[in-house]
Amino acid sequence: MKRLIKASNYKLRKNSSIKIGAAATICVVILGFLLFYAALHILTGPMIEAAGGDETDLNAFDDIHLLDCAAIALSLMQVLAIVLAIVITLLISGERKNGVYALMAAKGYTRSQIYADKLYEACLVCLVLYVSYVAAALLIGGILWHGPIETDMVTGFIKIFFLMAFMYMAIAAIYLAVAMNVRNGGAAMAINLLLVLVLSTAVTAIDTGLFDGQIILRKWWIFSAIEQYAYLEITTKEIIISILNILIYGGAGIVAGGAVFAGTELK
Repeated sequence: MKRLIKASNYKLRKNSSIKIGAAATICVVILGFLLFYAALHILTGPMIEAAGGDETDLNAFDDIHLLDCAAIALSLMQVLAIVLAIVITLLISGERKNGVYALMAAKGYTRSQIYADKLYEACLVCLVLYVSYVAAALLIGGILWHGPIETDMVTGFIKIFFLMAFMYMAIAAIYLAVAMNVRNGGAAMAINLLLVLVLSTAVTAIDTGLFDGQIILRKWWIFSAIEQYAYLEITTKEIIISILNILIYGGAGIVAGGAVFAGTELK
C-alpha cells in the first residue's frame, strides 16, 4: 500500500484536471463574493439612501465578520460538489479506460488494495479542492470586509470547516463508487451530476411543496445538507445530523462501491 500511495501522490501532483478544478473553484468563490459585495454596496446601499437611510446604515455593510463570510462561502458550496464530481470522475474513469486497474491486478495487488488506493486519491483530491475553496473565501472575504473577529466566531468557523471537510469526503466516496463501477465514463459523469444537481433539486422541491419550505429532507440528503449550513445555527443537533450523514453516505459509498468492484471483471 505504501508503494501505491507514493505512486498516487506523484500522479496527482502531475494531474492537470486537479489543477484546473482548483483554479475553477477559486474563480467561482471570488466571483461569488464579488457579486455578493456588489449586491450589498451597489444595489442595496442606494436603496437605503433613497429611503432616507443615514450613513451608519450604509457603513453597516462593512461589519461582516468571519461567520458571515463562512455563510457566503457555504451558500456557494454545491458548486464545489459539482467540480468535485467532474474531477474525480475524469480521474477514475480515465484510469479504468487506460487499463490501469487491470495492470495493478496483474502486478499482484488485490481488489481491496486497488479500491483503497483510489479512495485515498478521491479523498486527497477532495481536500485539495476544499482547502482551495476555503482559502479563497477567507482571502477575498478578508479583503472586502473588516468586521470584528471574536473567539466564538473562530470556534464556530472551525466546527464548520471540519464538518464540511468530512462531508465532502463522504461525497467523494460516493462519486468514487460510481466512477469505479460504471464502465462508461460519460455514464458515470451523468450519474454523479444527477446526484448533486437533479436529485438535490427534487429534494428541495419536496421540502418546498410538502413542508412549506422548511429544511426537513435537505438535512438528510448530503448533497443538499452541505449548503444548508449557511442558514442553520451550528448546534449539537446539527453536528449529530452531519456526523450521521457522513457515516451513512460515506459508509454506503465505500462498502457498496468496494463490494461491486470486488466482483467486476477488469479489462
